[in-house]
Amino acid sequence: MKLLVIFISIFLDLLLLNLYRISNISLNYFYPMLTISSVVYLCNFYSNSNRKKYYVFVLIISFIYDSLVTNNLLITVSLFELIAFINVKFKNVLSNNLFNNLLRNIISITCYDFAFHMLLVIVRYQNFNFSILIYKLFHSYVLNLIYISIMFLVLKNKKS
Repeated sequence: MKLLVIFISIFLDLLLLNLYRISNISLNYFYPMLTISSVVYLCNFYSNSNRKKYYVFVLIISFIYDSLVTNNLLITVSLFELIAFINVKFKNVLSNNLFNNLLRNIISITCYDFAFHMLLVIVRYQNFNFSILIYKLFHSYVLNLIYISIMFLVLKNKKS
């Protein structure tokens, strides 16, 4: 089931990113980061005793995601593992309910976008622009919070 969720997320990411790039319709409010949302949600299926399996699972997902979407291997793997680490820490503190899953998703998307933006600034690919960062963050939240809500409601009673 975990693999199915990941493959659906990657497929939807690819589909929506391509629509976002070629469409004349303004899709700015629906910037997809569905694979990251899936990584956040799937953390619920791993206990502290098999945390290493979660990190390996995220590592494999990051390689697949990178080969299909980003082509920035070191950056993608590092950021996905950062998201995994953050989620494990917050999962230990927060209970598994819809609100906390949404909160963990917001934190993960924020960390991912901020770290990616800062890496681009550090390598001088772009200048630091706080308004662009905030714009992308808030437009990433809309679709991804809807997606994780649907995932939570559909999968909450499923075991992997």
